[in-house]
Amino acid sequence: MNEQSQNQSTTEASGIDERRNCTSASNAEADARCPGRHLKQKGLPRRPSSDSNTGNRIHEALAKRDPSGLKADEADIYSRCIEIEIKKVKEFFGSEVPSKDLRSWAEERFWIMFQAPEMRLEHSGKVDRVYRYGNRALVMDYKTLPGDVAESPRNMQLRDLAVLVRGHFLVEEVGAVIIQPLVESDPPICLYSTEALNHARDELFPRVLASNNPQSPRVPGEVPCKFCLGTTTCVEYQRWAGAMVPNMLEVLEVPVAEWTPDQRKIFCDRYDVAYRWLTRVWSEMEEGSARQPGFVPGYALLPGNERSEIVNPQLVFERFVGKGGQPADFMQAVKVTKTPLKEKYKALTGLAGKKLDTAMKELLEGATETKQNKPSLRPV
Repeated sequence: MNEQSQNQSTTEASGIDERRNCTSASNAEADARCPGRHLKQKGLPRRPSSDSNTGNRIHEALAKRDPSGLKADEADIYSRCIEIEIKKVKEFFGSEVPSKDLRSWAEERFWIMFQAPEMRLEHSGKVDRVYRYGNRALVMDYKTLPGDVAESPRNMQLRDLAVLVRGHFLVEEVGAVIIQPLVESDPPICLYSTEALNHARDELFPRVLASNNPQSPRVPGEVPCKFCLGTTTCVEYQRWAGAMVPNMLEVLEVPVAEWTPDQRKIFCDRYDVAYRWLTRVWSEMEEGSARQPGFVPGYALLPGNERSEIVNPQLVFERFVGKGGQPADFMQAVKVTKTPLKEKYKALTGLAGKKLDTAMKELLEGATETKQNKPSLRPV
């Protein structure tokens, strides 16, 4: 196969998919497990979440090396990412390499193209940051939220990124590391030799071919379906996830108190998938009802409950005291939330990162009460 790599600026015109509707490294594992996944969700709009917006803000700050626009908790994650990054750069290149000789790129999308029968295919990956010195490069992928992420040696996304970086810079050795400060403070670096990179490239091509083949099967499962945009129109997903519900109902024919250990495990194994499926289907019913009254016979989309929130506590305080109330009595009715308080204290002191953490600890010393949430049942 003929292959070449190219770099594309991450600054895309508004409304244009920077992936150009091609496969990407971020979906590597999911696409490998479900070859029909890519074409099923191709062109569908993405739905940003509050978590993804938070991650995007931190990623942008890391790219620009400017945390000034971050909230206090986001600035903490930013600082910890930088600390780990500095440590990993020294570990990979050696402390004797002058920092001025290290070149780095942030938020760059790298491409690889190859000719398949009757089509030319493209595959890309956006690297959060890559360092290069001589014939070696270090790929870094920031994960700014908690959650399960495969370690660097087992991460298919990093494997793809290593191939793409090698193809662009023509280096002989690539290191790859996941920086996820809320999970790991000293992540391992996965080292790819020229031989390993060739092997990874050879495995990448058939996966991309399968993802662009309309005849490729859709194989539902926890990993490929979790973030897939096409689940609401995918029959295979509906059958797989929907089957979890009747299977659990069979277990429920026996009183819970009489379940065997195996029956308890069946319920726990299938609860998350079944619940996610039910939630997605319910969202479809809500969206349909918003577009078309009577979409579900006997159901209507009713307005939510109204909630009243005090947004000007200073005004309420002044009125309370004006009626003869004591400030101490008013404070007993006030709940101080640590995150907004940290924001204000950051603005007041100009501190950030560990220094802000230390200052907050001193500010709150003797004024907090720690409670533990109830235990959470999770696989071990």
